[in-house]
Amino acid sequence: MLETIDLGALLTCMRGTIDKLELEFAEIAVEFERTEGWAEDGYNTASDWIRLNCHMNSNQVWNSLAVGDHMTELSESVQAMKEGDVGYAHLPPWAGPPKRSARSLTKTSSCPSPRSSRRASSFTR
Repeated sequence: MLETIDLGALLTCMRGTIDKLELEFAEIAVEFERTEGWAEDGYNTASDWIRLNCHMNSNQVWNSLAVGDHMTELSESVQAMKEGDVGYAHLPPWAGPPKRSARSLTKTSSCPSPRSSRRASSFTR
């Protein structure tokens, strides 16, 4: 006979585990960015590599990099998360934008895209 499962307890337990994994992911993502292994694979930035290879959207990647970059400044918040007082989702807004390496700030192109050129030309007479 199957026992009745407390779904609420299961959800909170799962979320706590996911939060801890997200925090660890953020730490490793920043280290991965520093090693520049992504460049060896032909990517322009670590965030591009992570987004495409880890099947994440850009916001998730930037949030992970922001939290990882600001781990020291967030030490009290990280401790509160580890104790279960807040979730990982609270950390990215408190972290602010990720610190960027000089390589990830390089300009890739100065040419306007064809789409923006078409749009601009449609407004000129």
